[in-house]
Amino acid sequence: MKESTVPKLYFYAKKGLVNRKEAVEYAKENFKNATFHYLGKGKHLLTESHPKQMSAEFNQWFIQLNKQAIQNKK
Repeated sequence: MKESTVPKLYFYAKKGLVNRKEAVEYAKENFKNATFHYLGKGKHLLTESHPKQMSAEFNQWFIQLNKQAIQNKK
């Protein structure tokens, strides 16, 4: 992930079972071209505890990527 230029969207939450604090800190330091979004308190599966918030953030992120791609083609 340190060398990858592929855009990444990383969701994390407080008390996350999969993405513990150490994993998030590592990702923030080492993932190139990543956007991080804190969801607040979470459960085991963030898609179950924050579906609307994750969908909205993904949509905004994806729209921004498309805008950047269009700008880069000009």
